[in-house]
Amino acid sequence: MYIQNNSILTANEIEGSNESPSKEIIYQLIKYCIVFSLVTEGFGDSVFGVDIHTNISTVFIFLALLIQIVTKTLRVSKFLLAIFIFILVQTYILNLNNISNFSSIKQFGGLILFSISIFSFISVNNNRIINIVKTYYKLVIFITIISILQIVIFIFLGISIIPHSILSGNITGKSLVPEILGILPRAIGLSTEPASYAIISLPGVYIALLALTNKTNTLNIKNKKVASIVLLGYILSFSLVGYFGLFLCLISIFAHDLKNSFFTKSIFIFLFIGLLFVISSTSIGSKVSSFINVQKDIRGYEYTSSDLSAFALLSNVVVAQEALKSSHYIGTGLNTHKDSYDKTIYTQFQISQVILQLNREDAGSLFIRITSEFGIPGILSFLFFLMHYRLGNKIKPSAIRTINELSLIVLICYCARAGNYINVIFILFSSLYYYSFKLQRTDYDLGENAKLI
Repeated sequence: MYIQNNSILTANEIEGSNESPSKEIIYQLIKYCIVFSLVTEGFGDSVFGVDIHTNISTVFIFLALLIQIVTKTLRVSKFLLAIFIFILVQTYILNLNNISNFSSIKQFGGLILFSISIFSFISVNNNRIINIVKTYYKLVIFITIISILQIVIFIFLGISIIPHSILSGNITGKSLVPEILGILPRAIGLSTEPASYAIISLPGVYIALLALTNKTNTLNIKNKKVASIVLLGYILSFSLVGYFGLFLCLISIFAHDLKNSFFTKSIFIFLFIGLLFVISSTSIGSKVSSFINVQKDIRGYEYTSSDLSAFALLSNVVVAQEALKSSHYIGTGLNTHKDSYDKTIYTQFQISQVILQLNREDAGSLFIRITSEFGIPGILSFLFFLMHYRLGNKIKPSAIRTINELSLIVLICYCARAGNYINVIFILFSSLYYYSFKLQRTDYDLGENAKLI
C-alpha cells in the first residue's frame, strides 16, 4: 500500500481509483490529450497541407492544459518551480544578452507549458500511475502493429505508408528504404525515424520482457504473445540506441541473477555476442566503425555521408566544449547552443568537413546540449536528478519500483540520442520517474502522515 495526504491507498486504488464520473471523464480527457500529443510528435505543423501554425503535438498539450485550468486540476510542484528559477537566473540574469533573444523566451514558455501540464497530470493522478503506464503499453502495442504492417506492405507491395507524411499532405515525402539485407526496411511506426520509434517503444519493451521472462511481474501483464510482438517490432528498428536500451532493460531485470547465477551470466554473454553479430551485419555496424574512426582525429577527419551520426555527435561535443570555455563553464543559456554552433563550427572544422550542420539546434543529445547551455552546474544538477530519484534494489519489488526503473532507462536513452527539451516522452517519463520515487519513498520512509510535494 502507499500513503498520500494522510490516507492509505491500496494496490487497487494505485492502479485506478473509484472516482466520481466527472473526475473520471476529466482524467480520461487529459490522458488521451497527452497520448495524442505523443503519437503526433513528429507530424509537423500542417494537416493535409493546411498550415495550423504550430506543431500538431502542441495543440493537444494546450488542450490538456486548458482542461486542467477549467476544471481546476492544475498543480505546479516545487520541483518544477526550482527548475524554472534555475533556468531564469542562468539564462536571463547571468547571461543578460539573452533577454532580447526571442527564440530563447519562446523555448522557455513552451517548456513551462509542456512540463506544467504533464507534471500536473501525474501529480494529481499519482494514485493512477499504474493505469497510466498500462495505457502507455497499449499504445506501444498499437504502434508496433503499425510498424510491422508497414514493413510487410513495403516488402510485398513496395508501398511506403508513413502516417506523418499522409497527415501532413506530403504523401510523396519520406519513404521506407530496404536497408537490412537489401530486403527489410527499418521499423519507424508513427515516428519519423527508427531511433525515435525505438525510444517511444522502450517502456513497452521493458514491460514485455517482464512478461516473457516470468520475472516478478509487478504490473500484472502476462500475455506473452503480445509481448513477443512488441519485442519483435522493437528489434526491427535496428536502432543502435534502441539496442542499447534493450541491453539496459535486460540488465535491470536480471540484475540480481547476474550477481548470483553463472547460467544467467553465460546467457548474457551469448546474447551480447549475438548482438554484436547483428550490429556488424547491418547498417548499425558501419555507424559504430565510423564513430570509432572519427574519434581518432575529430578535427582532421574528412567526413562523408556514411559518417552522419558520428559527425553530428562529435561536432556538437566540440561546440559544447567551446561554449563552456567562453561562458566560464556556467553555460550560455537556454536555446543558445545553435548560436554557439554558428560561432564555433567553422573555426574548428574546415568547410568541406561540415555535413549539413547536423543537429545545430539540439546538439543531437540532451547530455551535450545541457552541458553547452547550462554549463557544469546544469549537467551536474541533471545527473543528480537521474541518480537521486532512482529507487534501486534497496526497495522491495513493486509496480512503482518497476515504473521508476523503466523511466530511468527511457531518460538515459532519450538524452543520449535526442536533444529537445520540449518533448512529451522526455517530460512524461521525467514526471513518472520523479513521482514514482515520491510514492515509494513516502510509503517506506515517512509513515502515515506523509504528504507528496
